[in-house]
Amino acid sequence: MKDIERNRVFLCLDGSRNAVGTVTIKKNEISRLFVLPSYQGMGYGTEMLDFAEQAIFTQYSKIVLDASLPAKKIYQRRGYMDVEFNRIAVGNQEFLCYDVMEKRLQMEKGRIVIITGSPGTGKTTAASVIAKESSLSRSVHIHNDDFYHYLSKGAIPPYLPESNEQNKVVIEALLSAAESFAHNGYDVIVDGIIGPWFIGPWQKAVEDGYEVHYIILRAEKEETLKRAVGRSKLDTDTNIELVEIMWKQFCNLGNYETKVLTTTELSPEETAERIKEGLEKKKYLLR
Repeated sequence: MKDIERNRVFLCLDGSRNAVGTVTIKKNEISRLFVLPSYQGMGYGTEMLDFAEQAIFTQYSKIVLDASLPAKKIYQRRGYMDVEFNRIAVGNQEFLCYDVMEKRLQMEKGRIVIITGSPGTGKTTAASVIAKESSLSRSVHIHNDDFYHYLSKGAIPPYLPESNEQNKVVIEALLSAAESFAHNGYDVIVDGIIGPWFIGPWQKAVEDGYEVHYIILRAEKEETLKRAVGRSKLDTDTNIELVEIMWKQFCNLGNYETKVLTTTELSPEETAERIKEGLEKKKYLLR
């Protein structure tokens, strides 16, 4: 009676509004799913189970129910897994046996969009726009440079040759975070210096079933220097040298030239629009 009073019991009606079955939903638990014998085998049990699952998944990521041994296979076909087996003595050496089963919400994976290129090509601005205007319900903008700022003792400036092993660790940490967000349905927009020489781990993510897009922004050398020089805390001469080195690293990329978007004459807004068009057409998809 308490479940009825608390609006936990739901009736299933046929086309003539005759009651044919009931199901009880208590938080994330389904119980007392029952169909009148004369209506069994007509799909009403499936309809009630569909209804109960949809109602629970709007608030919870897991459904729990008790399944009799005859019903167990039905629930297994719907994705339920065994959690616990119970046996209750009912007298005369007889036992009531049932399984506690659960089903978890399978979230659709999000995608990972990598926007890279040398400094001054508009990576961060474009990534911010793409994340904010994502077509998915949830998105995250991950800035690669932030991971280098997390390094403390023993940190090596990432542009030095001896930083190679450190940089690989940073990329692995970045990828792990990106995969975690994508696995839980986020549109993950990553921006930073992720050249083809660091693409291996991301290619592995593709093999693991993630949708990964790889966009390389590139501007003419003079425009790149004009945009980038002065941003760094380094002296001007050192900054110019580093920008020139990184600009050269993103030139003549062989097979990855198909992933290049030239931004020399594009505004940040136009760059973001071109990226969105390319994403829509799967132009930058890693395979």
